Amino acid sequence: MVCNEIIILKLIRNGLVSTKLIKGLNRIGLVADDYTTSTPDIILLLLNIQIEDEEIEQYYLMFEEVENIEIKQQTNEFNELIQKIYYYILSYSEPDITKVFQ
Repeated sequence: MVCNEIIILKLIRNGLVSTKLIKGLNRIGLVADDYTTSTPDIILLLLNIQIEDEEIEQYYLMFEEVENIEIKQQTNEFNELIQKIYYYILSYSEPDITKVFQ
């Protein structure tokens, strides 16, 4: 069995990698916005989290922070961003977020 924490951390990582890729493609002139994943939204749905408009904007902006981080070698900065996002959503979730999926 896999606990929610591991799944959520992996989803955050995948969302960051996708965001970095899309931003990079857009920067070189390719229109890649149609290929974005909805990983940040899936995380919120999975955890049944309701966040107010101001806080949700902050949540999405945290994913944008990956644009200035080197992710090729899983740097400390990248891992810290994953943790930052995780603890942000944890503050809006039910206390049993780390329990095993039933």
